[in-house]
Amino acid sequence: MNIRCFLYTFLAIFLFVSCQQQDVYFDNITYFDITEVKTDTIKGQPIHFDDIYTGNMFVYDSLITFTSHKYPDYLLSVFRITDGKHLMNGISKGNGKDEFMGINLMPQIIIDSDRSPKYWLYAYTENKIIQISYEQLSKNPQNIIDTVIPINPPKGYNLPFYYLFRLDSTRMLVKTYPEIRQEKGRQLIQPSYQIIQPENGEIIRQINLYKPSLQKVVGKEPEPTFFYLSNDQIKPDTKKVANVMAFLHQINILDLESGTVQSIRAKGTPKTSDVLQKSFKDSRLYYKSMCVDNNYIYTLLVNKPIDLTNSQLPSSKEILIFDWSGNPFKRLILAQEIDQIRLDLANHLLYGKNETTDEVYLFPLGS
Repeated sequence: MNIRCFLYTFLAIFLFVSCQQQDVYFDNITYFDITEVKTDTIKGQPIHFDDIYTGNMFVYDSLITFTSHKYPDYLLSVFRITDGKHLMNGISKGNGKDEFMGINLMPQIIIDSDRSPKYWLYAYTENKIIQISYEQLSKNPQNIIDTVIPINPPKGYNLPFYYLFRLDSTRMLVKTYPEIRQEKGRQLIQPSYQIIQPENGEIIRQINLYKPSLQKVVGKEPEPTFFYLSNDQIKPDTKKVANVMAFLHQINILDLESGTVQSIRAKGTPKTSDVLQKSFKDSRLYYKSMCVDNNYIYTLLVNKPIDLTNSQLPSSKEILIFDWSGNPFKRLILAQEIDQIRLDLANHLLYGKNETTDEVYLFPLGS
């Protein structure tokens, strides 16, 4: 082979590899080989409770909270983990005084100057934050609400928020929902992160996770909004946010100080453009749940096709752990199928829950 043929061959291979790696929808993508990640197998220990429970769970120290709209006239139920004892039901459901139509549990432990751990429930219909105190939960389970914080959304935004995280006493980080607007034809407004002042709705800073190219119209319709489904959690030191995508084998790490986004994607998985062409029923579910501490991001990796004959999204037996620099750290292969993972930051314990059976398991993390 002469030098010219060699150069042409090399250039063709280089361009082919580059095209395989390029993605016009995200900057700064790092690819990893999941088969090269260290793998451990662990078995969960069942946790039993002495009363009915269901829904989204949150764990801290000796208490586990379940929130659900399925409860008859309340929205929250609290148990003690050590013996499974039911402690209380709370947050009255309804549209009367001191009642709420529904709540979403925000996965963040807040520790103020008083050193008393707290967490937030987002009453999305009333646009209020219900702050729950763990000290009150322990001492007086019948009066668990520490305070109720009204939120004034930014001007022009009329939907509930996807996520809310507390940054300090005057600022919070919110994530908006994707929105279809009709003012100038059918237009997709992408979700974004905004640092706001809740008392007046002032936007201090907006950070875009997705590139503007995602807003371009494919044919006559915008990209499907289900593409933006994700799980998001803020690092306990509030410096970064992890975003794990449901329908793309990718996690994104947002640095709140610099505003930069780092994307980490598995090799050999579909490109963004391929995913955007699919309907929900033809899609594949990748990440379903997550939890974080200051060292690692724990993701529940499903990697299964959507099955519309099943009322539940697919479950998983695999947890993929990353550090906050985006490096894959470890794969945990579980003995039980689960749909939800939560980390007890007080004791560094990992819990999993199966949505079909409502069974809860404690998984040993080791050192």
